[in-house]
Amino acid sequence: MSEWQVVKPRRAREEEKHQEEEEQPDEEEEGRKEEGEGQGEASSSNGSIPAPQLTREIIACQTAGALFKLADKHGASFNYIHSAAALTRVAKLPLGVAARSPVRGRAGQAGQASAAESKAKDGVRILIQLARERLPRMQSQALANTLWAVSKLGGDDRAFVAALLKRAGGRLPSFKAQELANTAWALANMGHNDAAFMYALLAAARPKLTNFNAQDFANMVWALATLAFHSAPFMHDLLAAATTKLPSFSAQNLANTSWALATLGFNDNAFMSALMASAQPKLTSFGASTLSNMAWALATLGCKNAALMSALVASAQPKLSGFGAQALAITVWALGILGYKDKAFMVDLLVAAETKLPSFNAQDLANTVSALAMLGYKDTTFMGALLAAAKPKLRSYTAQNLAITAWAIAKLHHNDAVFMGALLMAAKPKLTSLDAHNLGNLAWALAALGHNESAFIGSLLVAAQPKLKSYTPQDLAITAWALATLGCNDAAFMGALLVAAEPKLPAFSVQALASMAWALAKMEHSDAAFMDALVVAATPKLPALNTAA
Repeated sequence: MSEWQVVKPRRAREEEKHQEEEEQPDEEEEGRKEEGEGQGEASSSNGSIPAPQLTREIIACQTAGALFKLADKHGASFNYIHSAAALTRVAKLPLGVAARSPVRGRAGQAGQASAAESKAKDGVRILIQLARERLPRMQSQALANTLWAVSKLGGDDRAFVAALLKRAGGRLPSFKAQELANTAWALANMGHNDAAFMYALLAAARPKLTNFNAQDFANMVWALATLAFHSAPFMHDLLAAATTKLPSFSAQNLANTSWALATLGFNDNAFMSALMASAQPKLTSFGASTLSNMAWALATLGCKNAALMSALVASAQPKLSGFGAQALAITVWALGILGYKDKAFMVDLLVAAETKLPSFNAQDLANTVSALAMLGYKDTTFMGALLAAAKPKLRSYTAQNLAITAWAIAKLHHNDAVFMGALLMAAKPKLTSLDAHNLGNLAWALAALGHNESAFIGSLLVAAQPKLKSYTPQDLAITAWALATLGCNDAAFMGALLVAAEPKLPAFSVQALASMAWALAKMEHSDAAFMDALVVAATPKLPALNTAA
């Protein structure tokens, strides 16, 4: 039996808003620039309000409505600095949330909410139009702040975003560290992937990395991961600069950074060691989603650190009731991948998970059962509840998740014939999409459970035969063993399997050679040439073979 390559769970859904701590632009700093480049332009045509006073009034607005009224009265007096400050301010106020999330309640309340939402959207459109008209004069900070604000407000105006990027592109070298990091964050938050702009942004950021603070580093690496934007040279430089500042990283910064590195598949051992050392004393301040994301990142990157995991588990245990379904599934999965066993924690973790199993999706369920199998953790009551939750969702499982589930159930010796029947029914039409490893382990699971359904096995062999050349030695041995155990002697399939296996025999492990020889004897399958080759491959391994026997 081979170890299972489990599908990595995605980061959590609605409860996993990774970058809630993004560094917000400073409207006051923007306003101070008026004393230089913007002051003359900022005065209204009739001189009714000085530019600095207008800036102060923008910053002083405590509601979106007040800001919209100010823009309606003095919009003609806005220069590009005022436009950027107004958008930045409104993005920080509760307007946008209210506009996108109308109040639910009685009909009258819904109507009021709808009217307020419409008014807020109109106000935002006016502010964006003011900024659009002043875009040709915008400089670095105003551009960065406007992009950040547009992103926070939904980023729906793609034409305006494109115009902002066009204006910003040639000015990136003048952007400060925070402006570069916030711009990258804004693009990622909007899902706006402009490769040419990103390469230019990274080129501008690289010589300024020593000026990045903890939030800038976290924002930048989060943005790269969210955009799936890979640049190994930049990442090496970024992590080298970030290492010295890890002590100042917040819990969220540490979790976001580790999540981003795992998402990018970028494992810098020295940096991760330093990150784990910084994270350990701060784990008590981590929230539920932050803890599960940290566990996910460590597992994905293969970072085994017993002391850190012990501290993570200690922090998570009293907070398990606050974990969402996916956070629970991710945590179990991470423990399985890392091989971290803590019985007391697992008991509490599964108690918390059992109450939320109806909310687990197919991936959550498959990852949970596979993790239990990897850990060898048997809990009959929890398994019954998990399979009950999984059964009505089997048709939504991917082929791989079905195979993973069958493998895990077999490894845990939890034989539920009714569930397995439903699983095979869901799997049968998807068999052709399984790869060699999945097919081999599915065959092993059927044999280990003694689940001999000839029609399904026939379909499995039809799906497997064209892929036999891609089977590893272990997959080939497992498949032969499974067929022999099930008493399924398909001469044509076995002939094809031996043809695929013979050139790989020198790479077979001792156990694989023994399993293959046993299977051929059990099925009374005679192939002299193959047996000669098997003997040749086994002879130098006889001492180990005798030990295994």
